[in-house]
Amino acid sequence: MFGMSEAGGAMTEEMDSCRKILSARAYLYLLFHKLYGGEPTEELMEVLGGSDTSEALGIFSQEDETIEKCQGFLERLCRDLADDERRQRFIGLCGDEYVAIFYGFPKALVVPSESFYRSGDHSLLSEVTLAVRDFYRRFNVLPARYPRTPDDHIALEMAFMSCLARDAMEAFDKRDWRELVTLLQAQAKFADDHLLAWIPSFAAEVRKMSDPCLYPQLIKTTEAFVSMDRQCLNNIALWLAEEVALTDRDAPLGGTDGNAAVSSHEDGTGALDRLESLRLPHLEDNELVPTTA
Repeated sequence: MFGMSEAGGAMTEEMDSCRKILSARAYLYLLFHKLYGGEPTEELMEVLGGSDTSEALGIFSQEDETIEKCQGFLERLCRDLADDERRQRFIGLCGDEYVAIFYGFPKALVVPSESFYRSGDHSLLSEVTLAVRDFYRRFNVLPARYPRTPDDHIALEMAFMSCLARDAMEAFDKRDWRELVTLLQAQAKFADDHLLAWIPSFAAEVRKMSDPCLYPQLIKTTEAFVSMDRQCLNNIALWLAEEVALTDRDAPLGGTDGNAAVSSHEDGTGALDRLESLRLPHLEDNELVPTTA
């Protein structure tokens, strides 16, 4: 997947490819956090149909049919919602769908929390919930509104992966390979122990809903992305072990001052910052906040 050229400390094509993947995965985890943590708005629809989202999905779409279909679905949706009346009607339908999935109103059809699928008795608080909380504590974050929102809500788990993914980008830019490996290993373990252990079941239940509008398609894409990202983490870790750690351990990313050789727009940080600024109704109920180390 990656390899080092003889360019040594220079930004090689392989390094650039790795950086784009790290950026795209951080963007998508943040997008899924916003999607499942806050109610839909016109601004969210603009983000879904925008170039930042299309480019992030495009990094992975060539390797996964579900992600490719989602990219096409969102691009068509953007064109279809050019008409203001149609757009407002669609946002209303998405709002109803969001409430049904994430608030369980008027009837709980699915539950967006890990413990429900893994506790054995459909409990919303179990050892699984506590294990997720312990994982958060290791990285000095906790839910902002605990106990109002369970630790293992899908929005919070996406937020956690987004935090670690962005930290991994920063470690890469600093060429702090030891920290990068630690972060990649943590994300791989969280995916194995938690995300991959329940999101497929959640997605399967959501797909049973009649007249899907937006969220069933995106939850299916989340399932596909998490699975693909897990393999991606393996590939990056292997590349680091076999190539970078041996040939480029101490080299700065873009020169002797250690600054990146690309702009924030080109390296994906600009897209992340734009997405980070998106505020949705009730998103504050599904966010992680720093704790005292």
